[in-house]
Amino acid sequence: MNALDVVKIVVLAILGAFLSQVLKEYKPFLGTALSIITASAVFFFALPELERITVYAKSIYQVAGGKDMYIDSVLKITGIACLTWLGSDILKDAGLSAASTAVVMTGKVVCMGLCLPVIGALFQTLLSILPN
Repeated sequence: MNALDVVKIVVLAILGAFLSQVLKEYKPFLGTALSIITASAVFFFALPELERITVYAKSIYQVAGGKDMYIDSVLKITGIACLTWLGSDILKDAGLSAASTAVVMTGKVVCMGLCLPVIGALFQTLLSILPN
């Protein structure tokens, strides 16, 4: 992805936001729908870049001698955080703050569950370093 692609994405987002605000005055449902479509389109433009980052991070981690499980957990946690943030903002924009809070809370719980193997490995490493 180059700078021109980023400019295109930003212009798309600004146009979508502008049109969404105009539509909300006349047809609130359509304005919210356009807002969701715009946010989803912008997110999907980032997916190829995200795949490239994932492949690169895994290759670096393997060269360093790490286990795939840990880098997979970190990448999943990052993805979940991004998706819950996006979903939460969309729900807030639609006026559904309780649902937004539920999405954030669910994302946090799932991330905590995914952190457990990494935390367990960290404790095992610390215990192996400490003297009996």
